[in-house]
Parts: sequence; C-alpha cells; structure tokens
Amino acid sequence: MKNMMFSLIIFTVFLSLSFSRHIVDLVGPFSHTAFKCLYNDRNVTWISVRVYSLDNGGSIDPNGLQTMRNVANTGIPYQDGYMVICRNNDPVGQVQKVMNHINFTDFPNVATFWIRVIPNIVPGCEWEGHTHEDNCAFLTAALTHFSDVYQPPTYTGVFTTRNIWNRYFGTTCDSLGWTWLWYADYDNTGHLNTS
Repeated sequence: MKNMMFSLIIFTVFLSLSFSRHIVDLVGPFSHTAFKCLYNDRNVTWISVRVYSLDNGGSIDPNGLQTMRNVANTGIPYQDGYMVICRNNDPVGQVQKVMNHINFTDFPNVATFWIRVIPNIVPGCEWEGHTHEDNCAFLTAALTHFSDVYQPPTYTGVFTTRNIWNRYFGTTCDSLGWTWLWYADYDNTGHLNTS
C-alpha cells in the first residue's frame, strides 16, 4: 500500500503541474469538430475516452475507437483510454478484448490505460460479494495483462474514489504498488482534486 500511495502522490503532483486546466471524461460519440472546440475554445488538454463498458455484461464501447481517433486528430496533447470492467467475467479476457479492438501504439498521445472501478449496477458485474483479496487479485490480473503487452510510455492505473477503493479493496492490495491509483473527487469546481 505504501508504494501505491507513493504512486498516487507522484501522480497527483504530476497532474497538478501538467494538467491543471480541464480534463474531460467521455462516454459516447464525439466529433472531431467538438474536440477542436474543446481544445481551442475551452483549453481542454486531456481527454479520457471509455473504450469498454458494462453493456451486455462487459463489451467494447462502439464509439470508443472512433472517439479516440477524433481526439488524436485535434492536437489535444493528452489522451487516455479506460474501461469499466465486469467483476464476474475473466479479467484478462476483458482486457484482451480491448487490446484486440484498439492498438494503443496507434495513439502516441495515450499516456495511461485506466480501469475504472465503480459500484456496478449491471447484474453479474458487481464487486460486492467478493473479498478484498479476491478483488485485488482480479484487478492485478487485468492490469498486469495490459502492462505486459504495452510497456511504458503507456502506463496503467485504477480510477475510482477513495470510498469505493476502501469498500472493495480495503488495505489489502499491495500487489498493485507498481501502478497508479487516482482518486477522483467530483466537486464541480472546474479544477482537478485527487484527494
């Protein structure tokens, strides 16, 4: 846990220094024109695109690849991809589906591939009902598979909130000390707060 907290602190400092403007998390289709507007008129410098969702118990987001292409063609300097993973399906299989669909080396501005951990509202995809240790092993398998294929500069990370992390993982997930943990804080103030 110490390593993960260190990674979180370093990442927070990095984000504060590098991305102190606007970050947009996208679900759905967005045109090249929309991204140009965000970049030129709103100074958005980082876009995170969902590429895998809980639809149908876990599936490729049909808009993800085209949205990533549209972001890449606008000049927005930082782009990430993320998946919302189904807890009761094979973690490696789900990550492999993403990698079969999107070749991240085609997107040189993708800095991090995130697995977003949220309370799943899709039956069969819940994190509840599993031990902290089992949830940690599941997440470790998914992140390790991605990082074994895509070495840095494409990093891996977990995107969640502190409350959700504590609920599903507690303090038992030391095996993820090598990856980034980003606690989101949705405070609607127009700035990044990773507390």
